[in-house]
Amino acid sequence: MLDAGSPPHANDWDAAFWPLLQAASRNRLFRSMFPWRSLNQLYPSAFDDMRDRYEPFPSIAAESGRYTVVAHPVTSGIVLLETEDPEEAVAFAAERIRRVLGEGEGA
Repeated sequence: MLDAGSPPHANDWDAAFWPLLQAASRNRLFRSMFPWRSLNQLYPSAFDDMRDRYEPFPSIAAESGRYTVVAHPVTSGIVLLETEDPEEAVAFAAERIRRVLGEGEGA
């Protein structure tokens, strides 16, 4: 995903997504997961096959100068964090994912 997302960028969406992708690649939890992208949003998954998977993890949307962590499902429109710092968005989302994974282990 890093190779595919690296500069030069063909459009503003890709340019905004690049800092987020770099931040996620530096985060230990995100590196251990399977990321996928839908337009300007980064979704983490515990599985390498995204088809037919239901995972209650937040996603991170990238726009020019702004990163928004959105609760699952993204259609709910629940914004958990807005920041100008992609590292902060990734760290916040990673903490939410850790909580979900921790809760799943005890179930």
